[in-house]
Amino acid sequence: IGVTSFFRDSHAYKVIEKTVIPNLIKKKSNSSNVIKIWVIACSTGEEAYSIAMLFEEYLLSKNYRNIEYKIFATDIDQKSIDTASKGIYKIDGLDISQERLIKYFIKKGENYQISPYIRQKIIFSKHDILHNPPFNKVDFISCRNMLIYMENTIQHQVLTTIHYALNQGGYLFLGSSESLGSLDSFFKKTSARWKIYNKTHDSTNKVVKVKRAEDWKINHTSFEVYKSRRIKQSFEEKIERSINQTLLNELGAVSICIDKDYEIVQAFGDVKTHLHFPKEGFSNNLLKMLPDEYRIPIITSIKRLSADGINVVKKQVKFSHKKNTLKIVSIVIRSIKVKSTNYQSFLITFLEGIERKITKEEKGLSIHSNFDQKIDIEELERTLNETRQDLQTTIEELETSNEEMQMTNEELLAANEELQSTNEELQSVNEELHAVNGELQEKNSLLIELNSDMENLVKNINVGTIFLDKEFKIRKFTPSINEHFQLRIEDIGRPINHFSGTLGGENLAEYSKNVIKTLQPYKKEVQNSLGIWFMMEIFPYKYHKDIVKGVVVNFINIHNIKSVYDKEKLNDFLTHVMNANPAIIYIYDIQKNEYIYSSSEILKEAGYTPADIQKMNTQSLKKIIHPDDYLMVLNHYKKLKTINKQDVFQIEYRVAHKNKGTYIWVMCTDKLNEKDNNGKVKNILGVMNVITKTK
Repeated sequence: IGVTSFFRDSHAYKVIEKTVIPNLIKKKSNSSNVIKIWVIACSTGEEAYSIAMLFEEYLLSKNYRNIEYKIFATDIDQKSIDTASKGIYKIDGLDISQERLIKYFIKKGENYQISPYIRQKIIFSKHDILHNPPFNKVDFISCRNMLIYMENTIQHQVLTTIHYALNQGGYLFLGSSESLGSLDSFFKKTSARWKIYNKTHDSTNKVVKVKRAEDWKINHTSFEVYKSRRIKQSFEEKIERSINQTLLNELGAVSICIDKDYEIVQAFGDVKTHLHFPKEGFSNNLLKMLPDEYRIPIITSIKRLSADGINVVKKQVKFSHKKNTLKIVSIVIRSIKVKSTNYQSFLITFLEGIERKITKEEKGLSIHSNFDQKIDIEELERTLNETRQDLQTTIEELETSNEEMQMTNEELLAANEELQSTNEELQSVNEELHAVNGELQEKNSLLIELNSDMENLVKNINVGTIFLDKEFKIRKFTPSINEHFQLRIEDIGRPINHFSGTLGGENLAEYSKNVIKTLQPYKKEVQNSLGIWFMMEIFPYKYHKDIVKGVVVNFINIHNIKSVYDKEKLNDFLTHVMNANPAIIYIYDIQKNEYIYSSSEILKEAGYTPADIQKMNTQSLKKIIHPDDYLMVLNHYKKLKTINKQDVFQIEYRVAHKNKGTYIWVMCTDKLNEKDNNGKVKNILGVMNVITKTK
């Protein structure tokens, strides 16, 4: 009967929200961190999802990140389980607040579906609590409005199973019309109105926990008291037994105690006077030892005691004992119930009868045709009719059961076919799993190779790198970082501001904090204690979906780059000076007889470009130098081949203008610039000034 809804009996769920869930989570925070919940007869799942929402809301409000819960929701109907697993419900059937609707549901067409992260917390499965093994060590069980459709014996069986499945201190949630019955003493009422109970006892057996060595010692004083009580009790039992025996002997009574199946439990007195024992074999059943005169009165009396609820029935039986002798025996049948048990027994007492001779009138009459015998016969007839009705009912029930068994057999055959098809599907799934396993092994090999590449890259790269989390604690670092911070593997997890290095750890933490705040990289040139320059770069460490989880700090050696950069700046400065100077600066290769460098202004007044000067050699000098100065210039160049480091040679001569045909005066001052490996002069550094105006 699938009658259910979200948060059915909302006041009951308030008790669960305010009392049950906080107590369970408080208990779990001190032990394991998984709360197990079992929803029995979950139907289409609304109740299981309601409980999941309550747990989700409480854990989120209290920020319990280390506590998890898992719900097992079971039902005997597979269609209901399929519906519950999908978690799709119609809009008009959702009696739920707008806040929860937005938070825990996703709109799908005209219906709503439970969010995936809620459905992942619940396992729906088909389960028969009467025949299948229960879940164990469960913290919270909900079994609402199922027991009301069961008989008392079946209810007791289900509640016993639930009691076994619950942890000590676990909670049970029943329907408003249900109760615990005989198991009430094993639970404490959390809410009597909404039938919420807390398990207080595991079983009726009490286990003694010994925590100290002294608890094992025998208290001699207590032992003496116990011994004296035992002696006193034994004495009292003997007196009581003696009195009972004396009374039985004085009254000539025989008492027999039997159970509801007429099995003899205990007998007192001389039972042979009223019972006939078989010559062969032995039976403990009273009916097989009763004489015919006693059988009907005793059977009918016990039937009356069982059916009418009375405690005592008295009978008087008359029968011929010996020749012409009538015996009258009084029989008292009493119902006995043993305290604290449901065990029913009966005590039959035979009181010694009267014996007398049979009168002439009694000889003509049947002794057994008296009023009592008539009542006994009527009782037997009534019992026989009831037995016939019960038999007919039993036959009908057996026929119904037979039909149900046939239906069950057909269902089992169908289920067997489904299992065979499921087995085939499992085989195909198994093959797919093998394929997926092969792919995973291949990917695992690739990951191992990639990991090895990363490890080798980290170890061999000449860049000091350190990874910091959002609290600026060390996560990883490369070996090259030791040029700046003396770190060991044991330092992982320590804050960076505990270390001093090229750049103090506190300053590094401040820079990192600013990078996380602005999400902008930070760069700065720093110099270590050896004077080596490094470029410090700080970048945000971005995780999945651009979640910032810290920073990455790199120290890149830029010492050589910085030196080259400084030389380039110096060269640019010298070039600027030479270009701004009116004098002509040149470098002349004495071995190759050619200019290898000249400033941009060389012989500009004579119409020659720097390219023209670089192409000049001894032959071209003869064309542009005044004939009167040519030999002097040749001797000057010969002297330059033997010039020393400290020598400075100077010469004045005339150079022909390239286009005008006139001459201009120049003065050259030469000095040794470089020698080759053999010590010979390689090139000359010279300065040429135009001195035409001074001449």
